[in-house]
Amino acid sequence: MTCNECRRLVPDYLSNQLKVKELKSFIDHVRSCPDCYEELETYFIIKLATQVLDDNADVSYDIKVMLEPGLH
Repeated sequence: MTCNECRRLVPDYLSNQLKVKELKSFIDHVRSCPDCYEELETYFIIKLATQVLDDNADVSYDIKVMLEPGLH
């Protein structure tokens, strides 16, 4: 998977809409590419911030801890 393909899939990953084959390629790429991991982390933070503002939720802000379980 290229970086451009990976970045295009970030929103689908965050909304759990990737097919199994896409998901595996996406995760493999993100785990090996610091730039794409950073892009994923940025989108994740934006999604989390939006959710917190919408829900007034009390959540942890340790982004790496929150993002890592889905990348295994």
